[in-house]
Amino acid sequence: MIRSRPLAMLLPALAILLPCAAARATGSVPESPLAVLRQMTEHPHAQDRAFRRAPAASEDLDQVPPVLAAFSMKTAVDVLKPFTQASFDFVATDAWSGVKSGYAYARGPSGQMISTTFGDALPLPRKAGQGIFPMNRYLEPGTWSVVSATLSDAAGNIQRLDGAALAALGNTSFQVANASGGDTVPPVLLRLSVRTPEIVLGAVTPGTAQYPVQAVVALEIQDTAQGKPSGLAWAYGLYCLKGGNPCFSISVPTHPGTSPGVTHGTVLAFGAPSDAHAPAGTYHLYQLTLADVAGNITQYPQSDAPFASDAIRIVYPE
Repeated sequence: MIRSRPLAMLLPALAILLPCAAARATGSVPESPLAVLRQMTEHPHAQDRAFRRAPAASEDLDQVPPVLAAFSMKTAVDVLKPFTQASFDFVATDAWSGVKSGYAYARGPSGQMISTTFGDALPLPRKAGQGIFPMNRYLEPGTWSVVSATLSDAAGNIQRLDGAALAALGNTSFQVANASGGDTVPPVLLRLSVRTPEIVLGAVTPGTAQYPVQAVVALEIQDTAQGKPSGLAWAYGLYCLKGGNPCFSISVPTHPGTSPGVTHGTVLAFGAPSDAHAPAGTYHLYQLTLADVAGNITQYPQSDAPFASDAIRIVYPE
């Protein structure tokens, strides 16, 4: 089992994925907690162009990504105080189709990560405002730094900046105070069982006219800590054919980051193979990521996990 460093509660953008996260095809498996978080949070935005209105001429011709002109974090926050927020100021520009929104990722003293969106979805040539990282009373105290940011415009162009590029624009570090010490123990998977071992392509969920049938996987999890455990916040997995491609995803709906999640029990993960255009075949869980409310994360690769019977068989209708 691989246990990476902690990861944060999900940002509000993940509400787009609820109640059942849409499955999606992918050619590669995320290999780091940051890669998993980016895939979950940025995917809906990256696919905007496929579902919105026909593009205006400026959007259709725009191949230039937006620019983050300024970025600066506030310096300190105490997570035990009410209504605590870690905020930053930003300025972003895009002369063609306009800046839409962005994502920012900050890393804690032991590798924890928190994330957030900034800017609204309305495209504008210039956006100047404030972004807010979600805080909770379980986060570890110490020095945190913003290590990555992503900007998108209305034409779908994306600009990514690493920690060094952000530091050149302004302050990227801030101090988190937490007298309780926080939760630094990641959740673990005790058992996995598939509730839908066979799925017929084109089938719909009973009781609905056109909602695609869901893959359902039960995860028995446990989360412990030195004091009070924060409980499960989310789970995300990839089911793939042999070789890791193609794949569809499953996920557990996110838990609010201000209250404890499930500390020991069974939760259900959902995914729709038809949404990812998954062909017929036998799929196995290629990777599973668990995160608790404190941001601690555990990643299980296929070769080292309690997946006693993880197969889901997708078949063509007779």
